[in-house]
Amino acid sequence: MKLKIVSIVGKPNTGKSSLFNTFVGRGKAIVYDKPGTTIDINREIVELDGVRFILQDTGGYMTEKSGFSEIPHRLTLRVKHLLEKAVEESSLILFTVEFNNVTFLDYELASLLRKYYDKVKLVVTKVDTVHQRIMVSDDVYKLGFKNIFFVSSKTKYGFDELVESVRMFILETSEGMFERDSRTEVKVAIVGRINVGKSTIMNELVGNERVMVDDKPGTTRDSVDDFVEKDNALVRLTDTAGFRRSIFKLEPIEKFGIERTENAIRNADVVIVVIDGKEGVTKQDKKVLRIVVENYKPFVIAVNKMDLVVGKDKLSDKVEMGRYHSAFVDFISRTFENVKGVPVILTSAKERYNIDLLLSQAFDVFRKSMKRISTGVVNRKLREVIPQFFSGEVSTKLRIYYITQVEVGPPTFVVFVNKREHFKKHFENFLKRKIVEIFDFGGVPIKIEVREKVRSKV
Repeated sequence: MKLKIVSIVGKPNTGKSSLFNTFVGRGKAIVYDKPGTTIDINREIVELDGVRFILQDTGGYMTEKSGFSEIPHRLTLRVKHLLEKAVEESSLILFTVEFNNVTFLDYELASLLRKYYDKVKLVVTKVDTVHQRIMVSDDVYKLGFKNIFFVSSKTKYGFDELVESVRMFILETSEGMFERDSRTEVKVAIVGRINVGKSTIMNELVGNERVMVDDKPGTTRDSVDDFVEKDNALVRLTDTAGFRRSIFKLEPIEKFGIERTENAIRNADVVIVVIDGKEGVTKQDKKVLRIVVENYKPFVIAVNKMDLVVGKDKLSDKVEMGRYHSAFVDFISRTFENVKGVPVILTSAKERYNIDLLLSQAFDVFRKSMKRISTGVVNRKLREVIPQFFSGEVSTKLRIYYITQVEVGPPTFVVFVNKREHFKKHFENFLKRKIVEIFDFGGVPIKIEVREKVRSKV
């Protein structure tokens, strides 16, 4: 059954993101006392006593008359556009207003929502006590909606009543029985430095405009989730805030966003690392890749904006694009010691070039990260390639007794040796490269643990 969509809408600072987080049960959306903190459509699957739906947090409704001088007019228009699209596709709309602060923006948004009257619930926020509920402004009732709920995300006042109302609405407007979704959820994080096209890639993968795209770097300031289906799996796509050259130039909201980006990497099953094909590999790209590898996350590299590198017309030239692909693969493998064999996909999100291939390759490396090699196969193959280390016939005095894989996601191998101090870092890197090469783990960081084999005393 296709999940219903519930949207939270309202002007800036009415507590939309706090309400979203309360439904979700964790601090997923950044909550900050500054207009324009949320500008993208952030989505999460919520389950209430067996009833599942998609909850989406939207940007604050603004107009050119709003008086928020710090928000560029072009962003105001795009936030409004995204909000209107979210409203159109929603089964239920939670219209948030503050209990004592109803303005012309609330009335304008109410006018826009009136044609969806039957699926609008007016949620009066920041009502912490019964006394505040009594003091609610008459302007709230003048908005003209009959289904009114008074809540506080901070104290949870009135929240149970709202939750049950949402649950019953979904039940009453759905056909058939609800069944638990048994599909695997694969978490894919899209990461990279600022202005490399992550949000455009996200929108193309989703097939809809969910995330703000703007020429100005740093438009995405929080991690934004959405969902697509692939190979009988539910794919959670996470667009993330971009890394800047210097953290000291970041505003507080952006610092929160970078923290969320690092968390998104740690929580991901697979990562798409986006690089600007026109600018090439930078120090920030290296930083991003280092974080991905240090967290042992399988990944692919998307070299984006290839339409600006070769020209839009040349994207269909397989020979020309093949040369560029070989050049990038060679350069990346020489630049990053630990990413040999990683899939490199040349993309143009703007022209939708190789976008489907990008997700397919991400799925392939995820499957590789869950691959298990039997102990017999591991030792037989490696003995063929590096027999001297198993026989002890090398000047390093290192002897490998045997190697066994003990875990997947990431693939973890335990190496039993005669003396741990003989197992040097350069040999560990060498062994990782051999395992990746022999057992087709390209794009999957390998973890190695070293143990001394205890000899039995006769």
